Amino acid sequence: MNSAIDIEEGDIVHWWGGGNPHTKNPVVISNYGPFYLDMGVGNYFGVSYGNYVTWLDLYNQHISRNIQNYDNKDNVLGAEVCLWSEINNQYTHHMKIWIRSSSFAERVWNKESFNPKPDFFGRITAHERLMNRRGIPTAPATCQQCEYHPEFCWLIINLTFFFSQKSKMRIIKKSKI
Repeated sequence: MNSAIDIEEGDIVHWWGGGNPHTKNPVVISNYGPFYLDMGVGNYFGVSYGNYVTWLDLYNQHISRNIQNYDNKDNVLGAEVCLWSEINNQYTHHMKIWIRSSSFAERVWNKESFNPKPDFFGRITAHERLMNRRGIPTAPATCQQCEYHPEFCWLIINLTFFFSQKSKMRIIKKSKI
């Protein structure tokens, strides 16, 4: 924490950064990496900046893992994702924010939603439709196939994860030889 900032008792600290926010105050976590919605779309110089963070990436965030080494983890109120205005305007922000932040919010602010389940596809697409009916343009969360047959898409997601982990294991084994 910046000691030059005068934080009073009861102030809520918005922590945008890695590491441990050393404070006794309540904290809302907003790590600049995985919680930053502009990741993977480049910066204002056109230079690549990180990997694109999908709604599933955000849904798979485990805030308890992110804060396990914090001195004040009991003071963490929750977390939020951010979209800064440096490369956004009135034409881009709705498409970047809503579905991804909605999936993140379900995971972070709902303790019952700790384990991903196939029925999430139905909830996220229902949320997408609700926002569209209210005049809020959103990017599609998934295809109709996943909405109507979530168990099929959940199987594909799990297989993709399994094979990506297996691929990482092979790379590790080869590098040790």
